Amino acid sequence: MSSLDIDTSREAAPVLVVAQRIDRGILLTAQIVGLLVMVALFVAVFAGVLLRYLSDHGAAWVNELPYLLFPWLCASGIVIAAQVGAHIVVEFLRHGLPSAKARWLIIGTEALAVGLFGYLAWHGTTLIRITSSEHYPTLGLTTAWAYSALVITCALLAVTALTSIVLALLSQRAPTALRQSPWSESSTAEEALP
Repeated sequence: MSSLDIDTSREAAPVLVVAQRIDRGILLTAQIVGLLVMVALFVAVFAGVLLRYLSDHGAAWVNELPYLLFPWLCASGIVIAAQVGAHIVVEFLRHGLPSAKARWLIIGTEALAVGLFGYLAWHGTTLIRITSSEHYPTLGLTTAWAYSALVITCALLAVTALTSIVLALLSQRAPTALRQSPWSESSTAEEALP
């Protein structure tokens, strides 16, 4: 069972199914964005090296493109890590609590995350408005394209935290296995817990 699978005994709950679909959509979108950005960065760096080798000077767009795309690569990685539970967390308290209390601890921390990331996303739109008047000289794009990665990341993290609350409330899985990295050593052992 992967980190996004839901216990079949409760799968009929429509809210749980919607949360699962939202999570899968967010994860797939972040993976596609990350892949496309890595390919674009590779092509840009390769083109820059090739242009310098062939003509003794590079192209200005090759220098601007990484400034525009690197925030999106970081954003996709952050969202993917949140979706699969791979962020660094302090788990000793959660593992030391009984299952019901651990579930409520998760709900509380995820509610704080919804509030924090929602606040950052909302107020980040001001940053986008401010930076929309600044342009990259060669590409002609506004710097808001790069800064919007921060705002979209915060919004997706808020939605991920919200779906984590739904998972914690409705899923029959162990609280410590709600969002667990597929690379975690204990993923199969903890999923069997009631």
